[in-house]
Amino acid sequence: MLLACMFIAPVPTLSAEDYTPLLRVTAKNVYLTAGQENQIEIELKNTGSFSVYEIEALLSVPTTTPGISVIDQAHKVFNEIEGGKTKRYNPTLYVDRDTPLGPYTLTYQVSYLKKYKLGTTQPASVTVQLGVVVQNVSKPLVRLNVEVEDPHLKAGAEGTISVVVENIGEEPVYEIDASITSTSPYVAVLQDARRTHDALGPNASITYQPTIAVSRSAPLGVYTLTAAVSYKDGDGQSYHETFTLSMNIESVEAAQTTVVLSGFKSKPETIKPGDTLTLN
Repeated sequence: MLLACMFIAPVPTLSAEDYTPLLRVTAKNVYLTAGQENQIEIELKNTGSFSVYEIEALLSVPTTTPGISVIDQAHKVFNEIEGGKTKRYNPTLYVDRDTPLGPYTLTYQVSYLKKYKLGTTQPASVTVQLGVVVQNVSKPLVRLNVEVEDPHLKAGAEGTISVVVENIGEEPVYEIDASITSTSPYVAVLQDARRTHDALGPNASITYQPTIAVSRSAPLGVYTLTAAVSYKDGDGQSYHETFTLSMNIESVEAAQTTVVLSGFKSKPETIKPGDTLTLN
């Protein structure tokens, strides 16, 4: 009698956990200051019960988010994140000083290999938007500002404007050298185009008054001057900045008429008080 024996091997089954997304992305320290570098924290948590491998993350700034750039750790790689474990790292962002305050988004892409209980692996990837908020603007340690006061002049005349050089930083600056120039054929800087100063403390300012000549043929409107200023900080580091100064030509100076007599004849030649005199 032939006995046939049949061994039934257990059929492997897959649980929902095998297909559940594993990595959870969280961003912290997302409140940024314009005008300086900022560090945020990105957390990758493996919410599954088995490891993921070859994790590669890329942080980028969309074209719709101007003024913010990733200057360090935009690309990050981890060999493995075990089940239930977390990896953290700190990318550095730079926010331009002129970036408007408010919320912005960054793009975060992460790819990895999932290893199932059966021993097989499968690539996976996810893209998420991370929110950051520019909440204030830093005060620069070293910076000057140049403005013009009462910039109203007349065509066909000379006039003065007040140029204010102010230290808006938190440290003194030294060897200040400021000058203004004109590129317009209708406007010329005649006197006091340049001013030097030994030192300027925080929140302090100096004012000087260049003399400006405006051609009588200049069309009425707004004209610009270029202000260039160089200075040094306490460590001797040199800085150079340029500013655009606006001024208004709003009217034309009235022309003056002068009559010069080179010779004349009178009738009668001899006159007495009370007589009428005719000049030819």
